[in-house]
Amino acid sequence: MVKRKRINVSEFDAMLDKAMKKGDTVGIVDCYNEIGKEKAEFDDFDGAIEAYLQGSSEARKAGLVLERSFSERGLAEVYAKLGNKSKCFDHLSMFKSLSIESGNDSQIQLSLHVEAWCLQNLFDKGMADRIDLERALSVAKSSIEYLEKKRSAIAKFRYLGTIEQRKSKLLLMIAQIEQMLGNDSKALSHLCDAEHVIQDNDKEIFYEILLTRSGFAPINQRVQIARKMVKIASKERKGDALHELSHQLILNGEFDEGYKRLRETYFENSKYLHDDIVDIKSKLTILFKISMYNEELKNPTEMEKCEIYEALADLHDEYFRFLSNREKREYRHFAEENIIENYKNMIRNKRDIKDEIRGLLAIGLVYQDLNEYVNSKSIFEKRLELQISNNASIDEIIDTKISIFECMCHLKRDGLFKEFENLKKQTRTTSSRKELFFVWADYLEEMKEIDDAKYCRNIAEGLNDSPSELEDDGTDKLFGNWSEDKILKECKVEHEKLAAKEKAMLKKDRQNNTGETELHNAAKVDNPEMVEHLCQQGYSVNVVDNAGWTPLSEAVNHENYENVAILIRYGADVNIASKEGFENSSSRREVRHTRLTPLMEACAQGFEKIAKLLIENGAKLEKRDSLGYSAYNHLEEYIRENGYTEEQKLFKVYFEELMKERNVSLNVAAPRAVLEETQESNTQRMPAPVQPSQTSPIIRDRKRMNRSSAGSENSVKRKPTSPTPPLSTKIISRQNTPDVIEMRTPVRVSPPSVRQTTPLAATAATSMACCPVRVFFVNPPNDQIKNMMWSLPRQSTIADLRRKILSYLKSAEYEVRLQTHDGTNMEYSDEVLLAQIGDDVKIDCLLEMGSAAKIYSNSKGISRFILMHVVVLWDLVIVCNIDYSCTSQFI
Repeated sequence: MVKRKRINVSEFDAMLDKAMKKGDTVGIVDCYNEIGKEKAEFDDFDGAIEAYLQGSSEARKAGLVLERSFSERGLAEVYAKLGNKSKCFDHLSMFKSLSIESGNDSQIQLSLHVEAWCLQNLFDKGMADRIDLERALSVAKSSIEYLEKKRSAIAKFRYLGTIEQRKSKLLLMIAQIEQMLGNDSKALSHLCDAEHVIQDNDKEIFYEILLTRSGFAPINQRVQIARKMVKIASKERKGDALHELSHQLILNGEFDEGYKRLRETYFENSKYLHDDIVDIKSKLTILFKISMYNEELKNPTEMEKCEIYEALADLHDEYFRFLSNREKREYRHFAEENIIENYKNMIRNKRDIKDEIRGLLAIGLVYQDLNEYVNSKSIFEKRLELQISNNASIDEIIDTKISIFECMCHLKRDGLFKEFENLKKQTRTTSSRKELFFVWADYLEEMKEIDDAKYCRNIAEGLNDSPSELEDDGTDKLFGNWSEDKILKECKVEHEKLAAKEKAMLKKDRQNNTGETELHNAAKVDNPEMVEHLCQQGYSVNVVDNAGWTPLSEAVNHENYENVAILIRYGADVNIASKEGFENSSSRREVRHTRLTPLMEACAQGFEKIAKLLIENGAKLEKRDSLGYSAYNHLEEYIRENGYTEEQKLFKVYFEELMKERNVSLNVAAPRAVLEETQESNTQRMPAPVQPSQTSPIIRDRKRMNRSSAGSENSVKRKPTSPTPPLSTKIISRQNTPDVIEMRTPVRVSPPSVRQTTPLAATAATSMACCPVRVFFVNPPNDQIKNMMWSLPRQSTIADLRRKILSYLKSAEYEVRLQTHDGTNMEYSDEVLLAQIGDDVKIDCLLEMGSAAKIYSNSKGISRFILMHVVVLWDLVIVCNIDYSCTSQFI
C-alpha cells in the first residue's frame, strides 16, 4: 500500500467539532472514518480502531446503515493487518450485512472485494489456511461477476474507483492468490487480463502488476521488470522499486550497479522506506564489505588470498540468507558462483589442512541450505576422512558425523534409529547433543511421529546454546570491528562522490545536434594537448555520435596519430563499430559499407601507422563490416585502387602474417568478383556512374557517410547519402559456393527506416504485378528446401521478404518466435528474429540495413545454428543469404 503524505489529524478534529455543533451526524461519522483511515495508513492501529469504533457507534445510534458499513469495513481491514482472524471475521460479517441492507450495489461489490482481501492478508500472516485462501479466490471472482452484472449502477460511484480500476485490482488479487496456491500459469494469465483492463494513467495498479509478476517471472526477465517498476514508480514507491532492482541486479551478477542502486535507495529515498529499512542497512553493510574485499583481492596487502576468499564467501552467504526458500531454489546459481566457488578458491589457496577442513564444512552447509543432500553428504564424508587422517579431536569428528547423519535423514536412508543411538552415546559437548536431537526431531516430524518428535525437541531446547564454528571464526578481518554506522558513513561518501562524478559527466558528454561532444571535435584536429586535457577532465572516450562514430573513429579518420594514442591510453574501445560508413565508388559500381571499426577505417584510407597502433592495442582482425569485409580486405581494396608506399607494402605483409598466425581468413565473406560479374552482365541496364567529387587522392574513392551539418570540419571526408542511387542489379554469394540468390528482375525495396513506395515499384506495377525471386539455400539440411521460387509483389518491402522467409521456416517445421528487445512476444518485428532450433539453442539476428547477423550459442556450447543474413544495398536489391551451418546432425 502506498504511504500517502500524512494529513494533520487536527484538521479532522476541527471538522468533527464543526459537525457536532451543527448536529450533522453523517458528517460526524465521516470524520471518524477518515481519522481511522488516516491512522491505519500510518500503522497507528490502536488509534484507527478507536476512531472506527466511535464512527460505527454514532452511525448505529442514528440508523445510518451505509455510513456504518464504512466503519465496519475499516475495522475488518485493520484486524486483518494485525492477523486477528476472529475479530476480522466479526466485522467483515457486519460489513457484508450492512452493505446488503443499504441496497447500494457499489458497497455490495466492495464487500466481496474486501472479504477476499482480508482472507488473503490473514493467509499471508499465517493466520488462515489453504481453504480460506481458496475461498478468497472464489469470492474475488464473485466480486468481478457482480461488477459486470451491476456495471451501470456501480459506475455512478466513481469516487470509490472506476469500473476498470476495480476490475484490474480484483484481477491482480486473483493473480496473487493463484500464485500463493502454486498456480503460476493461471496467475500469469490473470495478470495479462489485468494489464488489458487498466488505463494508461493507472500507473499505481500497473506498478502492483509488475511487482506481482516479478515474483514468478523467469529470472532472466526480472531485472527488466524491476527497471520498469523504477521508471513508473511514484516518489513514495521509488525506494521500494530501487530496492527490488538492486536485489535483482545482485542476484543476476551485476554487482556494481546493484550496489549503486541500493545506495541510491537508502541515501535518496529512505523517507518512504518503512519495514525494509533494517534489511536495506544490513544489505548495504554486506555489499560495502564485498566491494572492499574484491578490491583487496586485486592486490592483497593485509590478508592472504585464502582469508579474502573465505570472507567473500561468508559475506555472499549472509546476503543469500535474505532470500525466501523459493528464491533460494531459483537462484541456486548465485550460491554456486559466489558462495561455493569462493570457498573452493579458499581451499585452492589454503595455508594448511585446517583451512581445507573449514572450507569443506562451509560448502557442505551451503549444499544443505540448497536441499542438495547427496552433494552435502559427499562433502562431509570427504571432510571426515581429512579429520581422521590428520588426528582431529573426537568432538570435531562427532560434529561431522552428525552432519552426515542429517543428510541421511533427509535422504531417508536405512538404519537411522541405530545410527541415532550410536551418535547419542558418542556426543560429549552440549552443542553437539543439541544439534543431534534437533535433527532427529525434524526427521520424526516428517515421519508423522509427532509425540516422539515433540519429546526430542523439548530435550534440544532445554540444552544451552553455544556459538557455531562458522559464526565464531572471525573471518571478517578487515571490517569485523567496524560498526554499522561507520560503514554507512563510508557508503554515503562513496555515493556522493559517484553522484558528483555522474553529474559532471552529463555536462561533459553534452552532444550537439549531430551527437558529437567536444572530444569528438578535438579528436579531428591536430591538437593532442586539447585531447589530453579533455580526457583528464573525464570526458567519455567511448561516447558515440548519431552515426555511431567515437572520438577514436574521428581521430583515425583525420589521420591524427597522437590523438589516437592518447585516446587509447585513456581507455578508448578500439573495436566499437559505427552505424554508418563510407561509399566505395569506382567506374562500375558504388557499394556502401557500414559497421566499421577504427581498424577498418585506418586500413581503408591507407593509414598503416595508425592501423598498427590499433592492432597492438587489441583491435580484432576477424571483425567484418556489413558487407563481409575485414580490415585486411579494406587494405587490399585501398592498395588495388591507390597503389602503395614501401611502408604500406611492409604493413600488408605484417598483417598477412599476423592473420595466418591467428587463423583469420584473408578472404572477403561475400566475394567482390561475383558482384562485378553480375554487374558486367547488367551494364546495358545501368545509367552512367556518378563521378566522385574532387577530394585528396588517398580518399578519392572511399568516403565516409554521415549526415553532418554544413560547414562541419568533417564534411570533406563525408558524403551525404544520395536519396536516389542509380538502378543496378547486384548479387552476392558466399565464399566458395555456387549457391546464390538470383534476382530475375531487380526488386526495389525501402530500407527499414523508409516505408514509402519507390519510383521503380510505382512505374513497374502496371507492367508486371509480381517479381519472381529464386532463392538458393547454402548447405541446406535436406534437398527439399534447396531451391525455392518465390513471387513477390513489385511494391514489396524488406519486411515483406522477411515475412516470406519466416513463413517458409515455419512451414519447414522450424519453431520461430518473434520478440521485441525487452523479451516481449509479438506477432512480427522488423528488428529482431529469435529462432529456437532443438536443444534450447537461441540465435538473435538483428535484421538491419546492411547488418551482419549475430550468433549466440547456448551455455552448453551447442555447435549447430542457423545464420539468417539479410543485406540491403540501399533500396535497389535485396541480397538474402540463409546459411545452415551444422557440425552435428541438424534435426
